Amino acid sequence: MTCEAVKSTAIITIPHSNIPPFPHRDMCEQKPRIGSVKDAAGAPKKLNLTVGQRLTVAFRWTVGAFLFVNFMVLWAGPVFIQGQVWKMGANKYLRMVFSLLDDNKYLRKFAEKYVYSKEVYTDFFAISVTLAMSAISSVCFLFYWQITYGTLPMWLIILYYFEWVGLGGRGMGCAYTFAHKEGHHRNGGIYKPWFANIFGNFWENWMGCWYGNVPNSFSTSHMFLHHHLNGGKGDTFYQFDLDRTSLNDLFLFLFRIFDHMIGTGSLRAFKILGQDGSRIFAENHDILWRGMFWYWVTVPTFIISVLVFAGNCGVGQIAWFMWFVYLQPLFGMTFFLAFMNFALHGFVEFGPENEHIACVNSTLIVEGEDDSFGEDDHMAHHYYGNVTHRDLPKHHETQKEEWARHVGSVFRCLAIPELAALILLQVAADAPGAPPNPAIRTWCAFGLRCCLEFKQTNTWGPSVTSFLTVVGRLLQKWELLAEKHFIDHSGKLSKCEIVALLKERAVRKEMSYEEYEFEYLPKFRDHAMALVSSGKCANVMAAYKYLAHHK
Repeated sequence: MTCEAVKSTAIITIPHSNIPPFPHRDMCEQKPRIGSVKDAAGAPKKLNLTVGQRLTVAFRWTVGAFLFVNFMVLWAGPVFIQGQVWKMGANKYLRMVFSLLDDNKYLRKFAEKYVYSKEVYTDFFAISVTLAMSAISSVCFLFYWQITYGTLPMWLIILYYFEWVGLGGRGMGCAYTFAHKEGHHRNGGIYKPWFANIFGNFWENWMGCWYGNVPNSFSTSHMFLHHHLNGGKGDTFYQFDLDRTSLNDLFLFLFRIFDHMIGTGSLRAFKILGQDGSRIFAENHDILWRGMFWYWVTVPTFIISVLVFAGNCGVGQIAWFMWFVYLQPLFGMTFFLAFMNFALHGFVEFGPENEHIACVNSTLIVEGEDDSFGEDDHMAHHYYGNVTHRDLPKHHETQKEEWARHVGSVFRCLAIPELAALILLQVAADAPGAPPNPAIRTWCAFGLRCCLEFKQTNTWGPSVTSFLTVVGRLLQKWELLAEKHFIDHSGKLSKCEIVALLKERAVRKEMSYEEYEFEYLPKFRDHAMALVSSGKCANVMAAYKYLAHHK
């Protein structure tokens, strides 16, 4: 297959018979036969890492571990508590309130006439306005308290985090969604000219600073790296060198996403990819650099200046404010995006020419209670970007044959973070003594999974080891996903076969983390130039895309 055959708007297809064979039912408890580097590409490549490379990996793992612990201490409570309140009944009543605003014809007519460039975008108006008012008033109140009393008490910071997350995660979720939607239309393309000329991408570049988002990152990195490469090699969100069921690999991925979130990862990528003189990559490099300067210099300088000139704030109090109000949302959103992407791109399958199978490598959730304007359909988002959130149900009908052919990654009746938790934690549906609520079960198992992995590297007492062995048997099952949530459009697989398939796809790698980071990625441009020189690809841009879409 040549580079010209790789199209971002087309799903790659292979015959159903090419799907790997499944084990017999009584082999369900065995480890997957496919999924390691050895299975995917022969014997795993053993790298002789230098001391510097080993220290680099250790440093990245440590940063990832810090981000994990930081999330569990400061953010898991607001996320979990409000998620459960939402699912246990609050959503029914609040949806009624939201509907009164969303369905108000006068608000929609106003938004269509004065705010948005297309009628379909008016769906965002009510929640966008209410969320912006809530976020702005909360930040203003924090400034007022800091200036009046000199410091922020911890209870007030926690209350702010609850407001930041929102019931059902709709605060951070919608802030991310709006910045994401805007990023697909640079310079305020979803808005009327008057609004675009004044504010540009309001959520991406203004409100986004308070949600850990570097301005211009969606317009640049998300569009010209993540979508151009579709999560493949070279993308700052690449994860097919990692085991998506491993907590240790999550730590490494957390560092990779943190590197993306602060801007440096994408800046390096644009610099490398633009070495051939590409105007597109050079332009995006400069735009992102300006966004980084705004986030890391301009906004902090403004905040510190306000607090200093207002008086009543010492250096320690200002540092406290910056850490908990400005930087912590960056840490929280980093974990949120890394964790989400373990679900959105959690599975990988290859065709007969080693091409990525799109409807496997990107995930779809249908009938989800927490969908935010189509964010649950990551397949269409990557490969059918012109389909609006309103038209997704019709679009799904056109894809079912494709999903059946490849047994696509289609799930139902759960949220993206829940899917990520189930992939990472492998929780059994019918485990004795397990809490009845799936979300409670996954989060309770989370801490136990941490203990399980520490057990593999520490010499604890026999009783603790025996207990953790039982816990390990509990956690290393996929029946809940297979039985309750996965949709087999082929209609040919048993529950046991679905379990084996999901496990294989979730642990499969293209290469090891060390090989990707220290050998492949530094030579990414060289690989692309080789394809151009051989005539396989017409230009470097096509070569990058080919490399990203092929093993």
